[in-house]
Amino acid sequence: MRLVLILIRHGQAVHSGAESKDHSRILTARGQRQSHALGEQLVKAGWQPTMALVSDAARTTQTWAGVVAGAGVAFADIAVHYQRLIYSGTVQQLQQLVGTIDAAKHSVLVLVGHNPGISALAGDLAAQYLGLSPADCVVLGTQAESWVEAVASEGAWDLLARLDAL
Repeated sequence: MRLVLILIRHGQAVHSGAESKDHSRILTARGQRQSHALGEQLVKAGWQPTMALVSDAARTTQTWAGVVAGAGVAFADIAVHYQRLIYSGTVQQLQQLVGTIDAAKHSVLVLVGHNPGISALAGDLAAQYLGLSPADCVVLGTQAESWVEAVASEGAWDLLARLDAL
């Protein structure tokens, strides 16, 4: 079956200072606009995930909320799972997390995370450098019977689209 993985790096966030912790950094006004625009672009391109795995950091949860708002009703019923692991997970940990998803129920999956993990995962799967800037998105696809098989197939993924917002 065709499996599609949409990887999104969070939108532009405020800089951390002595008063704030990195995990609680929020989006700037630009980051909010980027997220909304990304949702519009995903719908326009016809990408329809059924599940989202989102880091539980403030800027990624806000990014996902903006993507959903931009996508409108098209993304209203997506199952969302907020995961602390995505915040600082290694490529292997992110692959293991994706591998837990039932491909028969969720053949199009979105993962919203942070660098360096999100860019490293994209690069490993596609066997090319795909560094993601804030609010960048890559859509990757492969043929596999399960997400476990899919994420183990490093270098066998096709780059289907690259979206960047504002």
